[in-house]
Amino acid sequence: MLGEAIGDAIGKCVEEINKEEVYEFYKGRVESFVEPHPLSPAYGCSSQEVSDETRITILLVESIVERKSIDTEDYYKRLFVWRRNEKSHRYPDPSLLLAIDKREAVYSSSIEGILRCTAVGLF
Repeated sequence: MLGEAIGDAIGKCVEEINKEEVYEFYKGRVESFVEPHPLSPAYGCSSQEVSDETRITILLVESIVERKSIDTEDYYKRLFVWRRNEKSHRYPDPSLLLAIDKREAVYSSSIEGILRCTAVGLF
């Protein structure tokens, strides 16, 4: 989980930026914490800050640890509180926000849900 959070913090800095732009802006590969690229949705975040995807994964991990099970109601309540506190998130996946608001699954081509799969798999 720690490796996932570190990878997320590094990767968010170049999210949605093509390889050529990354190499030109950073003068090579990004292999450590750097300020987010100005065209990244993470622009304005600190270099070591994790994305919302890691934050909501932490909510799931906290739920699992406290409930000692995968309690979807408890996790939803945590997501709902997080969703309503817009100061706690930066650039969440719109599909996730829609799913929380509708309280149902929403089709998305995003791969970001894989972070939560790791938490469930570890459990």
